[in-house]
Amino acid sequence: MEITVTSPDAGGKRLAVEGDVDVHTADEFRRVIAESETSTPLTINLSQVSFMDSTGLGVLIGALTRSRETGSRLILEALSPRVDRLLSLTGIAEQFEITE
Repeated sequence: MEITVTSPDAGGKRLAVEGDVDVHTADEFRRVIAESETSTPLTINLSQVSFMDSTGLGVLIGALTRSRETGSRLILEALSPRVDRLLSLTGIAEQFEITE
């Protein structure tokens, strides 16, 4: 898994995630999100995620919970087909702000 962090002109931070988000990479994913959560909005582009398991989903749910607690904005951007399916199957997609 690779994560590229950028700061768009509009403010906040954008994480572009590529590869597998699973039990082996979840700690790194969690760490990068935690380091970026002070910026709002925090946009996570998931278009290049080839696989995500329940551990990766848990990281996203944790980030969503913290964003709600702090009143910050978390956006999931350009879901890959696998991530879209995972969020839909688990019924959690409606909880996130998702953009194309």
